[in-house]
Amino acid sequence: MYVVSYLLPLLLFIPHISLHVLFTSIQDLKSSVYIESDMVKALKTYLSGEAVRIDKLKRFLNEVDSIRHSDRLDDSTEDYLDNPINAFYMIRRLHITWEGIIASTLTLENYKDFLSRIRTPIISKKEDFEGALDAILRLQRVYNLTIEDIVVGNIWGNIAYQPLCPQNCRVIGERVLQIGYFNQAQKWLQYVVNLNARNNDNDTYDMDLDESLAYSYFFNGNWVAALEKIQSILNEGDPLRFTRMNQLKHQALMNHQEGKEGIVMNRPWDDPVYHKLCRGQQEIQQPSSDSSSMYCKYTHGGSFVLLLQPYKMEVLRMDPLIALYYDVISDKEIGVIKTLAVPKMATSVTIGKDGIQTPSTDIRVSKGAWLKDEENVVVRRVDKRIEYLTGLSTLEPDHAEQLQVVNYGIGGQYDPHYDFKKDVGEDKNMVDYIHASQNRIATWMFYLSDVDAGGYTAFTAIKTIVKPIKNAAVFWWNLLPSGERDYRTLHAACPVLLGSKWVANKWIHNGGQEFRRPCNLAPDKGDT
Repeated sequence: MYVVSYLLPLLLFIPHISLHVLFTSIQDLKSSVYIESDMVKALKTYLSGEAVRIDKLKRFLNEVDSIRHSDRLDDSTEDYLDNPINAFYMIRRLHITWEGIIASTLTLENYKDFLSRIRTPIISKKEDFEGALDAILRLQRVYNLTIEDIVVGNIWGNIAYQPLCPQNCRVIGERVLQIGYFNQAQKWLQYVVNLNARNNDNDTYDMDLDESLAYSYFFNGNWVAALEKIQSILNEGDPLRFTRMNQLKHQALMNHQEGKEGIVMNRPWDDPVYHKLCRGQQEIQQPSSDSSSMYCKYTHGGSFVLLLQPYKMEVLRMDPLIALYYDVISDKEIGVIKTLAVPKMATSVTIGKDGIQTPSTDIRVSKGAWLKDEENVVVRRVDKRIEYLTGLSTLEPDHAEQLQVVNYGIGGQYDPHYDFKKDVGEDKNMVDYIHASQNRIATWMFYLSDVDAGGYTAFTAIKTIVKPIKNAAVFWWNLLPSGERDYRTLHAACPVLLGSKWVANKWIHNGGQEFRRPCNLAPDKGDT
């Protein structure tokens, strides 16, 4: 067992530049890898001068050092964090073990020297740990991963450095029970019980585990199994559990006699169609008149500036129009944009039905930053390129929003949503980005990275997906030529299964586009 005590007094000595959530951005988690490298070096120096607790510290050091050496972690940070199980272990070490290791030095003479060798620790919080757990569960549901594959860290052929131990499996089961996915919770908790029985291991078995399993049976509507488990708990004669287990038994008997079903939780990403889209199973049923119009071409967007340097465009869908442009942003430009964005990144917000912006680590798991055109010549250049290719005004402040750069975290995703403002008077705080009388006529999104697996842009209403391709960009209209909202543009960012996903969004307003995209009074008439 590693040293995990004395945390709070020591944290007073640590300069905290970031106690924000880590799991929402691989970029922040990448920084923590380098912080851990400093911690390993500092701990080696510390061990040479101390005998107290040296055996426990050495065991932990050897384990982490082995991981870092085997995976060449200092040289291949992104490769290591590509696998969500590795990323989970990184957060777990920072949240639980490293905090205890650092705190344990407070009572020792040379702790100041130890702290001085660490640059600026990013200590993760409980929210990070829970976010990493939720990410694993989200990936399991969307990508149909088995518990066995998750436990051994086999994510579509990408193998994690170490498998999940029974204790971590139990933590996952209890977390999924807490958030209300009872069928999934029952499977995880039963897996832990079976694993303990198979290995004759009682380290992670106790009455609390039996009680959690009983509740998972109950809420899942598995009344017979619930009654059996409840009775076995009652037979133990624990007075602290007697009252609540008897109450649960009585309710289970009543539900069983009345033929009631269990509780089923549904979220936007529980939709089977959405799952298939995220897994790359398009299942598009397009009319022949639509599918026959798909094509690729070189385009200059009607701009004389691009006549001698057109860009390749692929039309993925005609109505509504979804177009993918290839090689429209260079690696060098991407590097500049990411460098500008990283210091400004904060947890992405969503706008609720009350119009209030709130940071979201559930609906939208990412961090983002806004870049102004005047901030750097590269930002202005790529914004101007969007104007050339779309024919829409993008540089005037009222005509388009700033460039939003986004990095997705562990299992990073964005639930199905619309980019347009839905109703007049709704989304009050969107006025920060959109004038009250305007709306988002179109969306342009650069893909700033490839994604090893997952991370598709999925248009759920029209069953169309766009795979992230570095240096490419996708474009679509949010409003019909009549100015009406096009509800067919409901879309989502599928969870990132392997790798890191970077995008840059440019939302273009209808104001200023009157002569660039003339209005068509037919409300159901699309672009031709």
